[in-house]
Amino acid sequence: MSKNHEPVLLKETIEILDLQQGNIVVDGTYGFGGHSREILKRIGDSGKLIAIERDREIFDKALGDLRDKRVTKICGNFANISEILSSLKIKKVDKVFLDLGLSSYHFDSSQRGFSFESRARLDMRLNPEGGINAYEVVNTLSEKKIADILYLYGDERKSRKIARMIVAKRKQSKIGCAYELASLVERILPRFKRDKIHPATKTFQAIRIFVNDELENLKTLLDKSKEILHTRGIVAVISFHSGEDRIVKQFFKQNEEFEILTKKPVIPSRQEIDKNARSRSAKLRAARRK
Repeated sequence: MSKNHEPVLLKETIEILDLQQGNIVVDGTYGFGGHSREILKRIGDSGKLIAIERDREIFDKALGDLRDKRVTKICGNFANISEILSSLKIKKVDKVFLDLGLSSYHFDSSQRGFSFESRARLDMRLNPEGGINAYEVVNTLSEKKIADILYLYGDERKSRKIARMIVAKRKQSKIGCAYELASLVERILPRFKRDKIHPATKTFQAIRIFVNDELENLKTLLDKSKEILHTRGIVAVISFHSGEDRIVKQFFKQNEEFEILTKKPVIPSRQEIDKNARSRSAKLRAARRK
C-alpha cells in the first residue's frame, strides 16, 4: 500500500460489510488495497477476493507483486463486473465494495494532471489508453458543453463564467496543464487564507468524472449488483460527490430487492478528517440483497 494513502471510513466499511469466513468479495476500486487488506483478514483461507483496478499504473504498483491465492487480480472497469465474473466462472458473490475517491497517488505522484500544481499535460483519464482526455475537454468542447459539465458533475455555480474564461483563454493559447487551469479558475474564484478547499476543486472533479464516465459506470455496477449478489449479500459504496451519493441513495430506495442498512450516510469522524483532510466529503451507504 502507498505510504501516503489512507483508506477512508475503514472501520465503518468493514463493520457494515459483515464479512464471514468463505465470503467471495468484489473490491471494484482496489487502489492500494487499504480496504482489501482488512477484508482478507476476515474471509479466511476459504474466502476469495476479486480485486479490480482500472488504472494500469496503480494496478502494476499495488497488485503486480501480490502473491495470495485468494486474490484474483483484474485490471479493468468495475462496470464490466458481469463479464469479469463470467470469465472466472463465478455466478454470485457475497459482498461488493466501491470507494469512488481518487487514490492519494493520483494527486501526489501521477503525471496526468489530477493535482492543481501539476505541470504535466492535462489528461485525468484513469485508463490513458482510450477516450476523451481533460486537455481535449477544455480546448475543444463548446462553451455550453464545458459549462454543463462543470455544473452537472461538479455542482459548480460559476460554471458559465468559468467556461467563458476557458474558451477566451484557449483562443490566445491552449490550456496545457493542470496548473494553468487551476490558476484560471482561481482568477474567477479568489482563494482566501481561511479557505481549506482550492477554488478549482469542483472544476477538476467535474472534468475527471466526465472524462472517466464515472456516474454511468456507477449506475451500471449498482444495476448489475441485483444479479450478482447472493441473497443477503451486501453492496457498500463510499462516494465523494453529491451526484454519486444521489445515485446510490436513489438506487437503494427505488429497488425493493434491497434492504437499506444506512438510513443516513455514514461520514468520517472529526478525528479522521483531521488526520486525512481528503476524507472530508466521504459518504458511505450500504444495502443488503433480500
